[in-house]
Amino acid sequence: SLLAAYLECQKVGAPPDVSARLTAMAQELEARQRTALGGLGAATEPELDQFMEAYHEMLVKFREELTRPLQEAMEFMRRVESQLNSLSISGRSLRN
Repeated sequence: SLLAAYLECQKVGAPPDVSARLTAMAQELEARQRTALGGLGAATEPELDQFMEAYHEMLVKFREELTRPLQEAMEFMRRVESQLNSLSISGRSLRN
């Protein structure tokens, strides 16, 4: 849904507790939405539907773009940590 895609964007880079709250909020809002729309037929507004689909796709792509630099930074930090650990181990063995 559009709301879920928006909240997924908000979760990128958020601390775990904020991410968990956003997930819980999305689940609650979607449950309310299902209850509210349970008895209603589908509205036929093709222009609005097209806009919402396009906006949803844009949000999904935006989330991917937001996530990519974070993933690259995490991978960089893992490599640096590995190199530092290697240097630390090498330094210890030279002292012995």
